[in-house]
Amino acid sequence: MPSQDGETLHEVKTRHKLTLGKYKIFLMLLLGLGFVKDLALFGLVLASLAKPMPVGVIRGTGEKDRIDFQVGLEREPALVKSFIITSMRNLHTWVNVLPDAGQPPDPGVAVGDKSAGALKIPTIVFRYSLAMEDKFGQEYRKSLGQLIAASQLQDPETQVAYKISQTTEPIKLKNGDYKMSLVGTLIKYRPGATPVLIPFNKTVTAKAIPPFTLSEAMRKYPSDANIAQALALVTVDGLQITNITDYQPE
Repeated sequence: MPSQDGETLHEVKTRHKLTLGKYKIFLMLLLGLGFVKDLALFGLVLASLAKPMPVGVIRGTGEKDRIDFQVGLEREPALVKSFIITSMRNLHTWVNVLPDAGQPPDPGVAVGDKSAGALKIPTIVFRYSLAMEDKFGQEYRKSLGQLIAASQLQDPETQVAYKISQTTEPIKLKNGDYKMSLVGTLIKYRPGATPVLIPFNKTVTAKAIPPFTLSEAMRKYPSDANIAQALALVTVDGLQITNITDYQPE
């Protein structure tokens, strides 16, 4: 289904994967160069982050079927799982530079109101936060800003990665709504210091939505083409995060 800009969903999704892949490779290089011994653990974490997400499902016959966007409110469990894992990894992996040539410092994006203080989140995190429903996204960005500030990310040498160790299978709550839980760890690293491990277990709910075409995203963000493009990329699977809560084992 081509967008009004002449770009198909498949082309947008391919470009999204390439962009995400470059960013993860950048993270590995940034955090690995010059600190090989100290970053052994952190390098393993980032290596796991760089593994490509599944693009298909293996059927009982051994044949691999590609996951394609589906119209309506039904989404394949593998697609829901891939979307939630990718979103959560990138919302909770934080560095202070942009994945551009020369590794320029990231000015960050201000979140919250003046009463919340000078809270900021990394630019890449903000762009992935566009995968959240608008009202929930506004509140969760404030929580991220507070969490990032508490992690002392204002120190340029501090980085945080989210390592997901276990997940449940997606559960369909009702038509178009899904839930999945993740067990993982925030790993905070600073050169010369022992990595700090923080348990981070969450339950995520998501709903099926029509993905934004580039033209629709431009109408939503007419003054910022980068944000508009990010919105089209992170919603290309036709899913949107509606809530993130602490995981409570049943």
